This record gives sequence, C-alpha cells and structure tokens, in this order.
Amino acid sequence: MTYFGRKLLVSLITSLLTVMGFTAIGIFTMEPEAIGFGLATAVYVFPAIFLYGLPVSLLSDLSTIKLHKARPMVAFFIHILFVLVPTLIIFLWDYDYSAFSQLALTAPVAVLYWIVDELSRRWAQDRNSDGYRLNGRMTIISAGVVSLVLLAVSFSWVYQNMFPEEITPTVYQIPEGYEGWVQIIYDQDSHPPLTEKYEHLVASIPEEGILRTSSSYEGSSVEDEYYYVDKKGSKKRLELQKDIHGNSMGSFHTQTSDGEDVTYDNIYHFFVGKKEEFEQSSGFALETHLPELRDQKPFHFYIPEDYQGWVQVEYGIEEGQSYMEANDKAIIQVSEDGKAAIPPEQIEYSPKIDKFYFVDSEGIVTEIPEKLVHEVLVNPYVLTFYIGPKEEYEKVAPFDYPAYLKESS
Repeated sequence: MTYFGRKLLVSLITSLLTVMGFTAIGIFTMEPEAIGFGLATAVYVFPAIFLYGLPVSLLSDLSTIKLHKARPMVAFFIHILFVLVPTLIIFLWDYDYSAFSQLALTAPVAVLYWIVDELSRRWAQDRNSDGYRLNGRMTIISAGVVSLVLLAVSFSWVYQNMFPEEITPTVYQIPEGYEGWVQIIYDQDSHPPLTEKYEHLVASIPEEGILRTSSSYEGSSVEDEYYYVDKKGSKKRLELQKDIHGNSMGSFHTQTSDGEDVTYDNIYHFFVGKKEEFEQSSGFALETHLPELRDQKPFHFYIPEDYQGWVQVEYGIEEGQSYMEANDKAIIQVSEDGKAAIPPEQIEYSPKIDKFYFVDSEGIVTEIPEKLVHEVLVNPYVLTFYIGPKEEYEKVAPFDYPAYLKESS
C-alpha cells in the first residue's frame, strides 16, 4: 500500500470509529436523542477528518521525518496543537468561552487519529515480522479500548450540555394590574413548594410581588408562561420583551442591624410592565421589599376619609405625636390638613411593604388603592405624597420642597 493510500485508510478508519463510538454509546444509554446525535456526527466527522485531520497528519510526518525515538510523542503533540489552534482563534475572535467546550469532542478524536496512524505505521513496517500477529492484535485491542474510553468521556460531557435534563416549565401567575419587579426566592424550607398542574409548575405571585418557596430552581424553559390573573381566575397572557423584561437569576446577601447574616442564593426576578418603564427602573432592591431586612417596621399611613391633596410627614420631630408602634407595624396618623410629625430621625419607604389607609369618623380602616397614591418621595426632613385620582394629581403643582424648607426654618 502506498504512503498516501495508508493515510486515506487511517482517515477512513478514524472517521468510522468516531461515528460508531458515539452511536454505540447512544444505543447503550437507550436515549433516542443520543443515538441521533451519534449518527449525525458523520456529517461533520468525515469532512473534518479528511479536510483538516489528514493535512495535519501529513504535516506531522513531514515535521518529524528526521526524528526517531521521539517521533511518536512529537507527532502526538502536533495533533493536539492543531486542535488547540482553531479553538484559540475562535475564542480570540469574539471572546466566546464556549469554544473551549469543543475540546471535549475534538481532542479525543485527534488522539484517536494519532493512535490509528501509529498502528498503521507499525503494521506497514512490521507486517513481515513473526511477532506482528500477536503484538499487532494486542496493540489494536489496547488502542481500541483507550479510544472508546476517550470517546465515552467526551460524549458524556457533550451530551450533558446538548441534552440537559428536561426542565419542567413554570407558569407565573401575576395579580392583574401589577407593575414592577417580581421576585421568586427559592430553597426557603419554611415555605410550601410550587404546585404542579398539567406538567407545569405554578408560581402564584402575591400582591407584593415576592414569592417564597421551598422548591429548587430548575432553570428557565422556552415553555415558561406569564399571565395576569384577576380575582375571578381569568387569565391574560403576557409576552416576553413586550410585557416581561429583565428576567434572570441572582443572589442576595446582607447583614441586619442586629448583625445577623441574611443570604438568598437563588432568586429569579423579572419586571412586569412596558419596556420604557423597565428601562427607567433602577433595578430591584430586595432589602426594601422584605420586612426582615428593614430596620423599621412597615408604615401604615392613616389618612382622614375623603382627604385629597398633598400629605407631608415630618420626621426627626421628638415631640411628634403622630406615631405609634404596634406589634408588626408603625402607625402614622395624618391630620385633617394632611400633616404628620414623627420622632424617627430617618425613614425608609418601601412601596411593597408600607400601606396607606383611609380612616372614617368611627375609626374603620380601609386600604387605599395604589392608583390613588402618587409620587411618594423621601426628602430630607419630610416624606411627601399625593392622595387622589390620577387626573386630579396631574392638574396640581408638584410639592414645593424649597418653600417647605423656607417655612420650617
């Protein structure tokens, strides 16, 4: 057999062994996708080996023609080098780290090509030797075992990345009309798991936009669905990029004023609303939404029934009589003229924790709808907000903070 004929045979054997190895592993795992993946490699393996692997092997022989004992190892490193070179080029082209993942597939094939080439070289040299039959067969068997092990390792890595465990899709049910950030905090043992219905996990988001669950996060799926749900259970589909933005995983760590470490490792969050509102959002501040992360108790603003207009709450007033702490809240009583004075020197406002209420003459408390509360601002010395319909709020002048400072000085 001629030299070039032997090289063609080496390329053919390596291609067949590679495809057969991947297909055999697919059959062994009894996974239909894996079997298909093994057979599909033929489309890429044959051209790659004949158009790239064969010239590299010819170059290797030319480079090592004057070497003797060191020739096999030098040839080995040349085969590996020409696997690394394109990988580095792809990476440097656009800094795509996924290029390195291809080494799990290409490196074992390069090693297999080198083994087959070395065996064929020995066969060509020793075919007339009396010891060829025994040594050649044992070498071929050993090389075959090594090649199958290398292929098995690379196949399992590639298969795990190309065919990951099936992820159960999640249906996110959001209260109708909710706008803003939503957070699902996973791995919270003291809270119930997500329910499963019709092969979907169901995440029912509370009014405050934060759901805690003992379930673990499986990952996002193209089959995930987002809905507005009204009080009657009717659903309205929300679309990604149109109604849902910024969906991603994150973690959170902080320390309370008592020195206690608080860590949430798996938090899935997304924004519900128009794209321009999402772009104007400064991001989700978890510490302003969870009561246990705040130094102050949730504020309940008690406002006289039918009051409409600007409310100003002065803080840092030692003699302020508008403030009373209960077990789980701090009540701020607003007067008939829309003013209140409270002792705390600092005030934290959290839109998903703090509440607003109307109080009638008999002391009956009714929560004020969010649509009637506008422009809550924490200024130095005073917190302000407007109570009333949106159309009335848009007609009035903004709160005159400079005038307030001048008046209070």
